Amino acid sequence: MASKFEEGRHWAQVIFTHDSKPPVLIDKEQITLGRKEDCDISFPGCKFVSGHHCTITRDPGGTVWLQDFSTNGSLLNGKKIDKEKKIQINHNDQVQIVHRKDHPGSDIAFVFQDLKVLKEEAKLLDNTLEYDNDTEEDVCEDEDVKPSEAAFVSQKRSHSEAGDTDEGPVSKRKHQESEEGASSSKKPELLPHNSIADTLLCSICQDIFHDCVSLQPCIHSFCAACYSQWMDRSNECPTCRKKVERISKNHIINNLVEAFLKEHPERQRTEEELREMDSNNKITEDMLRPKHMRGLFASSSFGEDDDDGESDVSSASGVDDSSESDDPDRIGATFMPSSFGGLFGFSSLIRSVPTNCRLCPGYISPTTLTAMASTASEGASTSVTPPDYTCTPDQIHILCQCCLQPMPHRWPDSMTASIPAQKCSVCQKAFCHLLWGCHGSGCLGCLNKFKDFNIGDNTFLVIINNNPYESKILKDYLTEQNICEKDLLQKCVLKLDSKEYTTVDAASHDINSESVLCYRCALRNFKELAYQFRRDIPMDQLPETVHRRANCYWGKHCRTQRTKPLHASRFNHICEQTRFT
Repeated sequence: MASKFEEGRHWAQVIFTHDSKPPVLIDKEQITLGRKEDCDISFPGCKFVSGHHCTITRDPGGTVWLQDFSTNGSLLNGKKIDKEKKIQINHNDQVQIVHRKDHPGSDIAFVFQDLKVLKEEAKLLDNTLEYDNDTEEDVCEDEDVKPSEAAFVSQKRSHSEAGDTDEGPVSKRKHQESEEGASSSKKPELLPHNSIADTLLCSICQDIFHDCVSLQPCIHSFCAACYSQWMDRSNECPTCRKKVERISKNHIINNLVEAFLKEHPERQRTEEELREMDSNNKITEDMLRPKHMRGLFASSSFGEDDDDGESDVSSASGVDDSSESDDPDRIGATFMPSSFGGLFGFSSLIRSVPTNCRLCPGYISPTTLTAMASTASEGASTSVTPPDYTCTPDQIHILCQCCLQPMPHRWPDSMTASIPAQKCSVCQKAFCHLLWGCHGSGCLGCLNKFKDFNIGDNTFLVIINNNPYESKILKDYLTEQNICEKDLLQKCVLKLDSKEYTTVDAASHDINSESVLCYRCALRNFKELAYQFRRDIPMDQLPETVHRRANCYWGKHCRTQRTKPLHASRFNHICEQTRFT
């Protein structure tokens, strides 16, 4: 997508590199990036982004500053930014507001570009070419310099400034032919050299990029149509032969190409060539998405953004992507749209998504719904009575992120107060459990009040720091004190209401026992409450082998405790980190 240079209005733009989105233009002196909806650039539902993560500010002198307020921190050109410290950012600086090695697919980064500098670069293209052409003509017209000497000087300058190219040898050959077949007084025919144009050439078609795409992780770029033809033969990069993990639009190169062709229309492809390339482009929007989001958007209204500007289909599993799930009990329902299944030959695994909900006129329950209801766990409530309401023809629907069944999104004003909550108060994802009882496979109550959170049987295996050894200590203590899992939850939420305990989302959300949370958010916050309960257990009520252990200097943040049983048993991890503090 081309950037727009509108002086006096937009002064900069940010280009996100983690996803195929057009540049975001900036026209305010200060913008805020974060998870909350009041941010100028919002990332709703991303747990790694703070509510108000960072700001970009331009002072009266024109200097641009980046200030980070986040919990996890941000990176500027690969270096960590000190919290709340202003740091100057310049044209083409890269900012990573999410960078996690354990969740590589969740990285969020953008390139900051000053539109004034970008416009000057576009002008520089034309000035550079005019300077080269004028210089060559002046040398050739000098009476004291022979044509053959002028050609030698021009070629020497071209090679010294830009290296060997395909245009240099061609110019030399044409000059030699003209000397042999014509008089020595005739000017040699020299092709103008443009190093910037050379950088905008596709290595496959050897022409200016058209609809440029970049391959990851090698970042080599090609025309979308050119790479589409190569893609049919190999899944490796045509240049370096590395395996291609993802394809993404290269908006920076596309912007440079548009600016270059505007100044040099003679390099533009013909309309017929452009139509042919567009028809050969086989790279779909689904291929441009990260792997964990491919195939989630069917060609129906459910994949479109709702009125709030956010998509309600964000995960194929009941709560979140299975690779990131914290709950060993939770098994999400599998969903694959027909376009995805037909493309990769998984049509036998497809479960079609209905086009209307159970409140729509003439609703027919899907055949898969009966199978799902028969396998639903005992913890999932299936006896909730749906609201007395019939959907209108223009009713907006959203998908439950657990069972992937549609449900109404907008209700009449007279019914708003009586309709149960449909979204988690933390991640804002939609679920149908409180509305009419979710039938998702393995659902334990995908949306509920925190105090009514249904703890799975296997949750306590890694309830403390994902550490099986520390979790067993808590489990044995509860068994000795005749405290069941439900009693522990009630004790913890009472401490939460009295402000004795806190949650991991306390910085951005005021969570209490009445807060409506999805299963994933409730489990994450309950683990923090259980840790605080374990921390408050008197040492004399625990076995001697437990309280005589030395503290691990990484404390509760130790990663080894999760994978090394010997380390977990030898050191106490119910403590704060002392390393580097």
